[in-house]
Amino acid sequence: MEHVARSLNPHQTLVAGSSAAHMVATAGLGEVLASFEARIGASVHAIYRVRRITPVSSHRPGRPGITSRSVQTMCTGSRDEMAARLADMPGRTVVGADGIARAIVRDRTQQLPRLEGSTSHVPPSSTTRPDRSLKSSGMQPPPRPSCAEHTVHRFEGDHQ
Repeated sequence: MEHVARSLNPHQTLVAGSSAAHMVATAGLGEVLASFEARIGASVHAIYRVRRITPVSSHRPGRPGITSRSVQTMCTGSRDEMAARLADMPGRTVVGADGIARAIVRDRTQQLPRLEGSTSHVPPSSTTRPDRSLKSSGMQPPPRPSCAEHTVHRFEGDHQ
């Protein structure tokens, strides 16, 4: 669960100030890590497009409001296939301290409203429906692109 969450948002962990993965690694539980890697490696993966918007709060002027998120499944395949497709996706590819590769299409800004966008690949999850609050914020998701096309709807300021 933490692996999926961190793939979609590198700041999302199950343990405040750390992560379950870090705790397992520092405890020397090599068999647990090997089992986890084998399970993840054998799983079908998907490329997800993640977009977030944080508006100005309607109750606290100048402060961040509630962040809305959209997670869209773009395509599925093996871990290696999805890693190769991610490398071909638009954006700036980065590998986080967690070892998870992401294609950053739009960096998170501090200025409100905050917009950010990325693409990552992980085993499929049940969290891939567009968030209802994203639609209520006035943003409409673009048509679902084909992975073969590598088409990503762009906004001004996105990385090419």
